[in-house]
Amino acid sequence: MDSTSRGTVGYLSYAKDREPQFPTNWSPYQQSSFLVDVDQSTQSIISDLVVRTWDREPYYLGRDAAGLDRNSKISITKVERIENRALYSAYRNAKLKLMQDQIDKRGICTPIESLPNSGGGIQTTELLPSHFTQSLCSEINEHYLFHGTTFDRIGGLSSGGFKINKSDQNGMVGQGIYQAEMSRKADQYADPKHERSPDGYRLKLILSRTLLGNVTVLDRPDNYYRPTGPFNSVVANIKHKMFREFVVYEDGLVYPEYVVTYKRV
Repeated sequence: MDSTSRGTVGYLSYAKDREPQFPTNWSPYQQSSFLVDVDQSTQSIISDLVVRTWDREPYYLGRDAAGLDRNSKISITKVERIENRALYSAYRNAKLKLMQDQIDKRGICTPIESLPNSGGGIQTTELLPSHFTQSLCSEINEHYLFHGTTFDRIGGLSSGGFKINKSDQNGMVGQGIYQAEMSRKADQYADPKHERSPDGYRLKLILSRTLLGNVTVLDRPDNYYRPTGPFNSVVANIKHKMFREFVVYEDGLVYPEYVVTYKRV
């Protein structure tokens, strides 16, 4: 096997030395606004991902889905890219550190699909075309994931990113940044569950690059949970829940890359 073959420590060393400062599809100049319209190809790829992860599973009408119609569909109206150089630099630094940590350990992170009771591979990444995910480092479990948030928080996330200290202290598996592989799960948090927006109202969700690193699986709720030892994140695969959630506990491990504007119809 070549020393730069995927799935090896050799590849981590190779990729670490070649990690670009910023994604190659970014604008070559500093934007006055962090939000940039994507090209038609990117719009189509992300729109397709959102639709496929909306319809793929039956809708779970649990507590967080209160007030939502299980028969609703989704219509994407716009996709924008967040080009925040300072925020991405912090993410890149976290990525390089995680790569080096694994190089020092002489092993890659265990793929999520190989972890017992994890529920398999992550749909968000698996459904995207390979050319779209080629910059992701699967050897440290770097994936695309969805995050649902209310319209008024998009500006803050675009400029300042995700902050652990602003997340729910009573989260299902502790205070962290929660994400999902299904757009329909993220949609549950796009508006208040006791004051849902009418059909046709503009809503937003985020598609983020996420460094899951060394992952542990949790199959029960624990509001005070935080991973210890070698673990960077949690896959919450709770048995009575329809959707898995992916949780990190450090600010720099998530970069909010795309903002998707959509409507329930």
